[in-house]
Amino acid sequence: AREIREGDTVFIDSGSTAVNVLRHLPPRIKITVVTHSLPAMVEAAKYDNVNLISLGGVFNSSTSSFVGIGAQQALSDLRITKAFLSATGVTVESGMSNTTFLEAEIKRGVVAHSSNVILIADSSKLGHDATVTFCRLQDISTMIIDQKPAPKYIEFCRAHNVRIIWE
Repeated sequence: AREIREGDTVFIDSGSTAVNVLRHLPPRIKITVVTHSLPAMVEAAKYDNVNLISLGGVFNSSTSSFVGIGAQQALSDLRITKAFLSATGVTVESGMSNTTFLEAEIKRGVVAHSSNVILIADSSKLGHDATVTFCRLQDISTMIIDQKPAPKYIEFCRAHNVRIIWE
């Protein structure tokens, strides 16, 4: 949440890590939140100062998100300042991946329409590949992770000008 600035248009991905970004927003900050995640919509709706844009689509109960052509079409005209994306797997070789094709399509569209792509993940995701790759690691601007990653991730991020933050 410290990465968010007044006036930003922020994409919040599906998943528990991404929705936590909203729970830590600075008080009274005025932003626009774009999401396909039902839990993120519910959380963003609690704030009077947040303009909420839902991508719509068909509800996927396994991810609590809306996917499909409707979500893709809604995304096509948007310009996102910062996209907070999660991933099922993250490797230096394959990048960021997910198990669901329709989720990966949304994530690809978000990457294409975002000025800054921020990976938010816990360290258990590192070193694992999932079925569908949606973003190369060198195409993100920042990686935020819960603990210091293996040296190969730090070296890769430095070599590709990707900020890496762990806490």
